[in-house]
Amino acid sequence: LVAFLSGDGERKPDGKANADLGNFGALLAAQGVRTLELTFTAGMHVPENVDVLVLASPQVALASPVVAELDDYLARGGNFLWLAEPGAAMGLDPLAKALSLRLLDGTVVDGAGAAFGIGDPSFVAISKYSSDPITRDFTLTTLFPQAVALGVVSGTDWNVQSLLRTSAKSWTRIGPIPQQGDASTIAYDAGKGEIPGPLDIGVALSRLSPSPAKSEQRVVAIGDGDFLSNAFLGNGGNREFGQRVFDWLLQ
Repeated sequence: LVAFLSGDGERKPDGKANADLGNFGALLAAQGVRTLELTFTAGMHVPENVDVLVLASPQVALASPVVAELDDYLARGGNFLWLAEPGAAMGLDPLAKALSLRLLDGTVVDGAGAAFGIGDPSFVAISKYSSDPITRDFTLTTLFPQAVALGVVSGTDWNVQSLLRTSAKSWTRIGPIPQQGDASTIAYDAGKGEIPGPLDIGVALSRLSPSPAKSEQRVVAIGDGDFLSNAFLGNGGNREFGQRVFDWLLQ
């Protein structure tokens, strides 16, 4: 059972809009995974029978009680998928802190995309992966439109593994991004606080579960939700990568 948080403009697991996840939700359903939307009301908690909770790109800031419940859900050992986006933190700084992560300012641009014929520098293509269980022997190219980079805070009790790392030609662009051309049409500017790559836009986290019913707690954070959307799911290995993420989270 996979629950998708709703009520703040998140992507819908059965939605038909370009930004929604209906096509991927249908893939999960065909494999016996039940999905539902979960809207928090006062005093509500994530049900105990939820195997994975998904937060898919909220459009407005979450209320503090909702963020507190997400924090408590993690403290109870819940498995979690966070699909973040560039821009406002949506009140999720406490969630990022609980995961020992930080959303870096700006939008990732990557000049390596030119080798794949990608004209928009904010579309990040990744073809090399770590030996993490999710990406081991995975060779397909994945595409991530307009991603936010993730920083890992030191001193964490999580085991953090990079899943998706940009090339050395990437950086966090602060400011407008040209819609055509490639990353050579814009320049890295350290004076604006831009950070050079390689950059992590996807990480897997695990630790000994606080829940006696589980041996391991698993979390994946990805700085883009578009890759699983109806509009982009068919690009390269996006569908297969998404499947691997859920296989791992669901153990």
